[in-house]
Amino acid sequence: MNIDNMRTFLQVAYCHSITQAANNLFVSQPTVSMRIQQLESELHTNLIIRKKGMRNVELTPEGAAFISIAERWLSLEMETAQFQDHRINLPLTIACPDSLNVYVLNRFFRSLSENHPTLRLSIHTHQSPEIFSLVSSRKVDVGFAFLLSHYPNIICSPIYSEAMVLLCSTNGEWPDRPIRPEELDTSNELFLPWSQDVHLWHDKLWNPQIMPYVTVDMASLIAMYMDRPNSWAICPISVANSFIQNKYPVQICPISTPIPDRVCYMLTNRPAHEVEPTTIALFRRELIRFLSARDGFRVLLPST
Repeated sequence: MNIDNMRTFLQVAYCHSITQAANNLFVSQPTVSMRIQQLESELHTNLIIRKKGMRNVELTPEGAAFISIAERWLSLEMETAQFQDHRINLPLTIACPDSLNVYVLNRFFRSLSENHPTLRLSIHTHQSPEIFSLVSSRKVDVGFAFLLSHYPNIICSPIYSEAMVLLCSTNGEWPDRPIRPEELDTSNELFLPWSQDVHLWHDKLWNPQIMPYVTVDMASLIAMYMDRPNSWAICPISVANSFIQNKYPVQICPISTPIPDRVCYMLTNRPAHEVEPTTIALFRRELIRFLSARDGFRVLLPST
């Protein structure tokens, strides 16, 4: 069977759209239709339902059943090609928010590549909603998110929680005791919605109708404003420690009201046979080992 035809069928099955499959494969829509027809001819059965006016593609029962076969076939094709080239490379594509890539997993990715040279990592930075979409469409193998969405084909597992702290500019006057929330002026706040739980906690203490000084979507942008007098932000301990180590004008101040931990979720697609791929199992095991050795983190997912 033609490998391009098989890849094209899987893209149509995942996207439920010939248009989107064509875009993902960088080919025309007629090419996608032709490849599906060739595959159906080889299998002597219809794989998709064709009706005029339908925007989304539906699979026939035979088409749905063929997905797992096509996935195994492509996997064997890849392994055979690697064997013929006398090299075994294990590609793994990962998508994370910037606060995870930059402040938590940067050293982990490097050590993972050094300790497992057959792994070929492809690391991307996106916001949590985008990451769900990328995992669902199988454009990435593993994703991480702090804001939840519902996708029936995604396994969403809490993998760790991290302490949150009050970070204050050193160009300000702060009491020697724990700071009460009402003492923090939101006109000086640098705000980022770190997680749903932290966001809810925040809105209970400070009126969400009052705009903060600045709202950002990347942790690194907070550092730009921290030299402003009396600036403050709620942020993860990993980000706060990094700012301090890099000598930004910041300090961690105690706060009288406990802040809920930020929970990180690991996203993977549901495997066809309930057996996790080897590369993902290896990645999960090494990640849990790495997180277990870090202060301020609590591992929530067992390694096996």
